[in-house]
Amino acid sequence: MSKKKATRKKKRGPGRPRKKAADRLQKQIALRCDGSLLKRIDAHVKRLRRRHPDETWKRSKAVRALVEAALEVEEQAEE
Repeated sequence: MSKKKATRKKKRGPGRPRKKAADRLQKQIALRCDGSLLKRIDAHVKRLRRRHPDETWKRSKAVRALVEAALEVEEQAEE
């Protein structure tokens, strides 16, 4: 008689609900940086929080804004 291992379907816990397809359109990237650059980014986040106290500023949002601004400058220079 062969023994089959009973498999149970894992239940999802009460964690986060699944994101809708439209919410998954953003992709993630990773960035390695030394401590001095990280300090500069954190200082920039503090400046943004003072300038725009009604918005939530985190490192990722600040870096995204910096990259977008730098790309705008580069793209304007190409024209």
